Amino acid sequence: MTEVLARLENASREMIAASRLMRNPITAFSFLRSGMACRRLGLGTFRTGPLTFVARKEDWVGVREIFVEDEYDILDTLLKDIEAPFVLDLGANIGGFALRAFRRWPKATVISVEAAPDTFEILERNRRLNENLDWRVVQAGIWKSDCELVLDRRNISIGHRVAEGQEGERIRSLTLSSLLNDVGWQDIDLIKMDIEGAEAEVVPTVPDVLARTSILIIEVHTDRIDPVDTYRTLADVFSHCWQLNDRASNKPVFVLSNTSLQHVGALPIGLTSLAQEAGASSV
Repeated sequence: MTEVLARLENASREMIAASRLMRNPITAFSFLRSGMACRRLGLGTFRTGPLTFVARKEDWVGVREIFVEDEYDILDTLLKDIEAPFVLDLGANIGGFALRAFRRWPKATVISVEAAPDTFEILERNRRLNENLDWRVVQAGIWKSDCELVLDRRNISIGHRVAEGQEGERIRSLTLSSLLNDVGWQDIDLIKMDIEGAEAEVVPTVPDVLARTSILIIEVHTDRIDPVDTYRTLADVFSHCWQLNDRASNKPVFVLSNTSLQHVGALPIGLTSLAQEAGASSV
């Protein structure tokens, strides 16, 4: 009985959340009941402030995290003196982070990078739904070299990742340097990096790019990678670090900068000590 009540309570919370974003409880019910097996079904329309976007059922977890739980609410306290920041969104999924950034900075310039072709289609559609925004989307994975990789799909779209391999769905991948050369950016106000473990390959190769970045928000997938080199590089580049989520999380989210951001209200973290802890645990 307890398990049944817990399921009902969870379903009720999901229904309320979807209804608020979709502005229609009947539409929300139909969306939540749609199957995840077919990626072409269950497309729903949502609103966040003045912005409109669409999502599939398999995208719902990411939608809920960003627009219901507001996991990136820290954006409201960052870059206070910049009206139109340059934002790089790596691991963009359907564009949730970009839309949350545009709610904070309507005049921002955002480049969103997503590897999975079907998810990129939704990302591109969301960009077209908001054509008044300075928003560019790029279909690619971010990696340590310009090459072709394999897409490793998971049950929900926010879990897809690129990896090296000989067989599978081939995906174009770019280095951060190549991407920035293509768009002509020298300095970046904000990078969000949520690339499902590829940060272990990317971060140690781009200290020069990170040094030109005012703020980095990064999710480190310690459930998939050995984070030692990632932590060491971040500690070498940035002097200040805060953790947004639980200290024991297996996917900690960090905010890094070379400027003190005490007003963010997050937990200060020493990345050098994290690297040492990770190194000790891997021995």
